[in-house]
Order: sequence, then structure tokens, then C-alpha cells
Amino acid sequence: MVDDLQKIYDFFNLYYNDDKTTMKELSKDTEHNCYLVSDLSEAFNFDSIKKKCVRSDIASADALYFGKNDKLFLIEFKNGNKIKTFRSECKTKGIHSKVILRYILSYLNLSVNLSNIKLHYVVVINSTSAGLPSSAYGAALASRLPSNNQTKFISYLTPELIGVPVLGQLEYYDNVDVWVDIQFPKKLTA
Repeated sequence: MVDDLQKIYDFFNLYYNDDKTTMKELSKDTEHNCYLVSDLSEAFNFDSIKKKCVRSDIASADALYFGKNDKLFLIEFKNGNKIKTFRSECKTKGIHSKVILRYILSYLNLSVNLSNIKLHYVVVINSTSAGLPSSAYGAALASRLPSNNQTKFISYLTPELIGVPVLGQLEYYDNVDVWVDIQFPKKLTA
């Protein structure tokens, strides 16, 4: 990890260690009592951290994950087959999550340069939402398609989440993507 990402990781481990859990738990759809992914990688419950730092009515991503190659992921899990109904919610969560992250780091005087870190916002949807069968065939098909062809959802997210001025700061993500649940473990470790 670069020094700045290591500082952020150490900070979250020190102050928010109780908010660490697995991706499987973070992907839980409580309404339908099911999990979107079965991955046991550790991540921080960003919703829980947000509630400790800002108003609870502000939207946030589900997970904060420190990946390989100096990548920091804010991940939103969406289970369901009506993509258009949560499209605007995902945009809002993407913008708010970046602002919340910046706020947490600046409020606690953690001197890091976020431009040294590759920040990714990812929405993970189930394969049914993406129009793919939940099978080995579906996984193989999904792995061959560029993310913007997996679903039109990405085209709705990208313009609002790259280079958006928020509170006087130019907020951006290095990458905005949609992953299908059956691709999750492979994409997370890439």
C-alpha cells in the first residue's frame, strides 16, 4: 500500500475496528433474508461508520474495502430486478460516500493526499438484474463483457460521479463500475 492508503487503513482499524465484518454480511438483503455475495473478505461497514460521524439521513455505500494495488473501494450492494428504481439512490450514495470519506479524514486531521489513492465506487447487482443466468454459463458470459455492456445502469451513474464539484471540492472517483454478483470475488481481487 502507498503511505497515504496505509494511513487511512491504520486509522480505520484503530477507530472503527468494531465496524469490520465480511463482504457476505455487508451484502445481506434483510428484506428478503438473503446474501448477494458469499465472499468472506473483511471490509468496513461504511453505513455504520457514517452513522457515527454524520446525520443518519445522509446516504452512504455499504462497504469500505482496502484492495490490492492501492485501490480503495466504496461498494453498494443492490439485490433486486428493478434497476431503474434504485438508480438515483446509487448516484446519491456514490456522491455522499466520497464526501463522508473526505469529511472523516479531514475532521480527524489525518493528513493524506486522496489523489494518491485509486478510489473506486462499485455497485454490485444480482445476475438477474443484469439479465444473466445465475450459473457457470452466466459467470463466463459476464466475465467476457465489458462492465458498461453488462447493464445500461453504468451509463446513468458515470456522469454524476466523475468530476462533480461538491462543497467546493472537485469530487471524483478513479473508476465507477457495476459488477454482477457472480463476478464479485474475481473482480474484487483483480
